[in-house]
Amino acid sequence: MIVKSLKKSKKKDLYNVVIDEMSLELSENIIVKYRIVKGKEVDKAILKDIIKDNNLDALYSKTMAYAIRYNKGSAEIRKYLEKKETSDFEIELIIKRLIESKIISDLDVVEGLVSSYVRNGNGILLIKEKLYQKGYSKELTDLALENINYDMYYQKMNNQYTKALKAQKKGDEFERMMKAKNAMLRRGYTYSDLEKLN
Repeated sequence: MIVKSLKKSKKKDLYNVVIDEMSLELSENIIVKYRIVKGKEVDKAILKDIIKDNNLDALYSKTMAYAIRYNKGSAEIRKYLEKKETSDFEIELIIKRLIESKIISDLDVVEGLVSSYVRNGNGILLIKEKLYQKGYSKELTDLALENINYDMYYQKMNNQYTKALKAQKKGDEFERMMKAKNAMLRRGYTYSDLEKLN
């Protein structure tokens, strides 16, 4: 099989390639990797590899755009790729490449999530649960929680407690306080957190 033509596509980093009667849109990475030039002979086995690698390269590009746009870490990238019925081997290749390119950093993502959860008035226990549900490890979660902004954490906790207390209309003051504290426990705050309420 012969490469009959090779032209730059209107799409970024893509080329329109005609091999015999087959028209392909190949990434620049694939063109360089397989040294594709006009007039080059390509056997069927190599063509299969080219198509397979090109599909993986396209999936990598889509995954990279998704990771950047939505600030996702490896656990969420893995779920995204599993939904696309990507093999485990390909998932690991893509994630490894994203980490090496510094496109994804699990610690940065988890720290961002922790900060967001704190701003939304969630306690440590609920934050941990949410991160575990997203697929992040205990080690990574604990590392991110070491850098928590405790001034903000306790300020948000006090704000949540004030709201919970105002929502209690029935019972005496002690009963209302206990119900509000129970609401705080459901939000993931610990008993030691509640001792710090103003």
